[in-house]
Parts: sequence; C-alpha cells; structure tokens
Amino acid sequence: MPSRAILAVALLATAGCAAGKLEITVSNAASREVRLIVISPALLRFDAPAYRSFELAMDQVDAVLATGRFMVLGPDELPRALEPAPEASAVYPFSIMGKVAALGLAVPEVATLASWVERREEAGSRQRTDAKGRVTGRSRSGDVTYVVHEDLSVFDRAGNGEALVSASLELAVDPFAEHPPSDDAPELRQAVKTLVAEVLRKALPALKTSSQVNELPFRADWIPWNEEPFSVIGRPALQARLATLDPVSAEAERLLRLSYFEPELSSARQSAMLALPAGLLVSEVPNRLRASGLEPGDLITAVESDPVGGPQTFLRWASAKTPGSPIKLTLLRRDQIVHLTVPSPDR
Repeated sequence: MPSRAILAVALLATAGCAAGKLEITVSNAASREVRLIVISPALLRFDAPAYRSFELAMDQVDAVLATGRFMVLGPDELPRALEPAPEASAVYPFSIMGKVAALGLAVPEVATLASWVERREEAGSRQRTDAKGRVTGRSRSGDVTYVVHEDLSVFDRAGNGEALVSASLELAVDPFAEHPPSDDAPELRQAVKTLVAEVLRKALPALKTSSQVNELPFRADWIPWNEEPFSVIGRPALQARLATLDPVSAEAERLLRLSYFEPELSSARQSAMLALPAGLLVSEVPNRLRASGLEPGDLITAVESDPVGGPQTFLRWASAKTPGSPIKLTLLRRDQIVHLTVPSPDR
C-alpha cells in the first residue's frame, strides 16, 4: 500500500443532495487484527443540539455493524468526561480498558472512529412557479454545504495512536428538498453512513478481521431514551429542554427522536414505548430461543451488566463469546426485573 495514498472520487447524489467530492488518505500502518471500533460523538462545528452529535454517531454505529466485521462501542457507552473531538480518540483505549478487558481484547485490537462536521451556508434564491409553470415570484433560501470528516485510528500496545484512514466528504444540499420532521438534514445522515462505509472499505486490506455477530437473534425495537441525558460542552441535554415544555409538546418531541431511529413503527407501538425506560423491546422470539425464557414484550435493559446503549451492546457480547455460550440479560417484564441467559448465536 503506498504511503499516504490519496484517493478523490465523485459520489453520486443521494436523496436531496448533489454530488460530493470524497477525499481519502490511507497510511502505510502495519497490518494488525482489529475486532472493536469505538465511536465517539460527532463533533458538530455549527449550531445544533447535543442530540444531533449522538444521533450521527449512532448512524456510524449502524454503518460499522453493517460490515459484519467489528464489535462496536457507541457514544453513550464511553466515559461521560470525554467530549466529542477528533484528538480525543487517542485516550479511548485506556479510558475504556475495563470494557476492553471484559471482552477479552487487548489495546491493539481496538480502533477508534472520530468525526467532525462543518456546515457552510450562503444566501440564495429560487424562482417560484405555479402549476402551469408561470413565474409567481422568488423564494429566498440558504445554499448549504456540509463537510464531513472521519478518522479511523489504530493503536500499539503502548497506546500510541495512528490514523489509518482519514476521509472527508463535501456535499451541497438542496435547500428546497423535503425532509421528515424527525431529521432536518437527511442528506447529512446518508453522507455520514456513506463516508464510514468507504473508510472501512479502504481500511480492510490493512486489517485482519473476522466475522462478528451483526444481527439480533430475536426481533426487537430500540427505545433510545439514553440520548435524552446526553450533552456536550456548551450544548445542554435534550432532557433539559423537555423539562421546559408542557406534557403534550414534550411527548411530541420524544416521539420525533424515536422516529429518527425507528421510523417504521406504528403510532400505537411508539406511544407504548413512551412509558418504558431505554432498552431493546422484544417483539418476536424464534422457537430456538423460547426455551431460554425470553418472551415478546420483554425489555432488555442490560447485557452482561452493560446497560443497553443500542443493539450494538447485545451484538458486542454475542461476538465476544463462542457460539452457544450463555449471554446474561437483565429484563423488565411487567414491571418486574428478570435475569436470564440466552445462547450466543452463530456467526
């Protein structure tokens, strides 16, 4: 692999965004085995609520899990003292040594993914027309460009970090494109996922990886209330905003955040989730797992004593164990705490 090789390509437009320029720098770091990727909260260099850092980091979690090659630690599973910043990645292996050791891993088997996003806006306007194509005036808007940057870093036994792959993507956004109420920048969300996938594709030749569990062995929906207390410096938690709203408005805001992660849920199931704590709400248990005692309606709140930060918590422990070995779960079942074990699934 050439030292510091640089690749620049044009990405095809995703929904609502124009083609963007992708630049990737790949180092000549020595090949090593990496099993766990630690994903820090996204550093947003523009005015945005704290929960956007959390949500974009969880989009990165999804992109990493989709490869089926890595375990993942998500943004709310890290020490709260660590604020989102690319340079903070160098301290992660030692700040999470307890979690790393519990999984049977060593520091060189850990990589970190740190990101930052910049938003640029220029005033602009667009001609308005009626149904017959006649000009009716002009609409003012801001021409928005996002720059997304990702650094994938690896470490030696002493904890010295090196950026294996650095990548940036610049894309222009159509200010007139429609977007769902739960997400004011779906183009950015897709760009983050696209960039992470490209970073990992470029990194894989320099990494020794093996198949990891990337699908839950049961059907469950994630209740993401652990984003509500999430905050970063200068940006208060969503929890603080909810406390200032009337009950109806607070419920509507929580449902929007739930819709970001689980957009396909029925209104009835979304409403039922409002009364539950964070966790994985089981909806279907296959026959092979019923003997373990897991039931539809169970809310998984912890896996091997790790509070559920998202589906990656279960998948991480399933990957760390040999197929068929027990995974300890803590459940909330009809207001009662239940402890049981399920077998780790096959790869």
